[in-house]
Amino acid sequence: MPSFDDLLAQLLEEPEEVLGILSDVVNRGRLNAEDLPAESVEILAKYDLVVFLVQRMPKRPVRTWVFPTPLGLKTFAVLEREAERQEAEKPAPRARRRGRRDSGVVP
Repeated sequence: MPSFDDLLAQLLEEPEEVLGILSDVVNRGRLNAEDLPAESVEILAKYDLVVFLVQRMPKRPVRTWVFPTPLGLKTFAVLEREAERQEAEKPAPRARRRGRRDSGVVP
């Protein structure tokens, strides 16, 4: 079994859409599988980042839900922290200082 760092490196080589889908699943808790791109969901399932719940109710169509796994939650948290760290490292834009144009003369 590959280490977490190897898994993360492989996942980062996947299309950006895959990470976006992972973000959506983690933030919403579950999503309807029919609403997601099949290829992206398959990639997430390949890395064991999501699981499926098939729901069958009488006289209703079968529905498939996508949930994050504990590994999916951990992976998302690591990526989120790294993104926040990189954002914090960017220098803040400097505000232009305006000098007071006060001549000191009172009218």
